[in-house]
Amino acid sequence: HAPAPPSGPGKVSVAAKPWAKVSVKGKDFGLTPVVITLPAGRHTLTFVKGSVTKTAGVTVKAGGTTSASVDMTGE
Repeated sequence: HAPAPPSGPGKVSVAAKPWAKVSVKGKDFGLTPVVITLPAGRHTLTFVKGSVTKTAGVTVKAGGTTSASVDMTGE
């Protein structure tokens, strides 16, 4: 039978223009730019800068690095 898909953490390189505070499921990862480690799978990143809040979906691959960026200028 087929081997099990890889599991375990992967990294996400997160950026926002000009900057934002990033969190996943309420856990704060600080200000961008930042590299965060998340379990493999689909995650929604939440970006906050003042009154502007945006979200971005990422798919984390075990042992891999993906990137996400958002533009926080304007509403």
